[in-house]
Amino acid sequence: MREGLEILSLTGNISQKDGEIFPHLHVVLSGKDAKAIGGHLLNDALVYAFEYQIIPFEGKPFVRKFDDDTGLFMWKE
Repeated sequence: MREGLEILSLTGNISQKDGEIFPHLHVVLSGKDAKAIGGHLLNDALVYAFEYQIIPFEGKPFVRKFDDDTGLFMWKE
């Protein structure tokens, strides 16, 4: 059963990955029991309403490319 959760904190960044916009978001949520849970906010999340602030950076956009050493998509020039 799904329940509505309150967003307590939402932080992250927006970059490009494989030519597409890629949001990388971390979220802390609370349910009716007032316990906090957290993790990555995935693309299939359904968000009804929240306040947000986006801080733009000057210069080249952040672009993610696969890094063989870490096995992750890291920011590359």
